[in-house]
Parts: sequence; C-alpha cells; structure tokens
Amino acid sequence: MNNQTCSEISQLKLDTNPDLQVSSYAEGDFTIMTPIDNTYQILLTTQGETSCSMTETRMLWPGK
Repeated sequence: MNNQTCSEISQLKLDTNPDLQVSSYAEGDFTIMTPIDNTYQILLTTQGETSCSMTETRMLWPGK
C-alpha cells in the first residue's frame, strides 16, 4: 500500500543521495531521478493526490 506522494518519495531519495539529478514533466505528474554515473533511473508517477508509483530501471553494459 502506497500512501506517500511523489514529492515525499523524491525528498527521501534526495536525502539519501543529494547528487541525484531530478527532472519533472507534465506539471509534476512524472519525475525522473538519475545519479551522476547514470547507472539507473527512478521514474515517479503521480497516482491521484496521495499516492505515487515508482519504477527503477538499471543499465546493464555488456562486458562490464
């Protein structure tokens, strides 16, 4: 059960890693968070007023 807003989740992630690059789209309905080394991205999608879905994508580089 998710009862946190995307803003709250975004702030928690930034508190853990202040170097995350944050981009917001569609009037804040979508937020993309990316670390400096681009090893993963977190996509936060607003789901109503009080919930948010989070998807994390990791990059896999052949030979590394």
